[in-house]
Amino acid sequence: MDYKTLRKNYRLYIRSAGLLAMLLIFCIGLVVRDNLLQTAGVLLVIACLILFIQLLKKSYTNKCNTLLHVDLDLAFWQQYLQLNKNVKKAISQIDIKLTSVAYSFMMGDFDTVIKVTLYDADAEPELESCFALADKYEKLLSSTKKGSDIWNINHAKGKPVVVSKETISLLQKAIDYSELSDGAFDITIGKLASLWDFGENKDTVPSQKDINAALPTVDYHNIEISDNTVTLKNPKTQIDLGGIAKGYIADQMKAQLRSDGITEGIINLGGNVLTVGPKKSGDT
Repeated sequence: MDYKTLRKNYRLYIRSAGLLAMLLIFCIGLVVRDNLLQTAGVLLVIACLILFIQLLKKSYTNKCNTLLHVDLDLAFWQQYLQLNKNVKKAISQIDIKLTSVAYSFMMGDFDTVIKVTLYDADAEPELESCFALADKYEKLLSSTKKGSDIWNINHAKGKPVVVSKETISLLQKAIDYSELSDGAFDITIGKLASLWDFGENKDTVPSQKDINAALPTVDYHNIEISDNTVTLKNPKTQIDLGGIAKGYIADQMKAQLRSDGITEGIINLGGNVLTVGPKKSGDT
């Protein structure tokens, strides 16, 4: 079940229960003539309605938490963020019996689910600090977030763009890997990759004609870096850091957690897993 369906059903059950309660109260007023019995009947209906809503809410919350925080359902998480505009991220203390951890914190950035697990019941401030860092890098490195460094570069039509030192550092590292792999790894694959429309889950299969048209834009040599300025020599070239950003951000999050004194934890960026400290047994 997806989030839209789950939320729709939840609201439907709440409204149906409310209508049923109103109908029962109306029937009580028609059938029962004794004022005392009428009052008792109405109070009983209201009490049952409140109890039903609380049980329904608990069931709804448990299902959401399971899909978001335990099953790591990406499609469910994306819908959750889309339909809850004020909810950028959700923190949940998860039942230790289910997950064997104290805290989990997840958010939907970089078209993936990020989960950080810390084995410390008092680690919520460190989680906040850790995910503030992830949020910072999303605003710099996301190719889909309007106003990010990468978005600005991709939409500059070949004009120079001033970016942060963190973006420069990662771009230079990516270019190094491109040179080491003789172009097998190339972050200028953005325009070509967009033909498949992976982010929208549309299972688009582009034509060979479209692929051939996009291939000339893939060339890391098109990236020109001068101090803190980036220029794409081919205006149609598009940078996509999906192949390197997750690992880079995980490394930065791990460094942040260690500097905050965290000794045990797991960072999971959509399946890219990084551990902090040894296991409980003492093994690394």
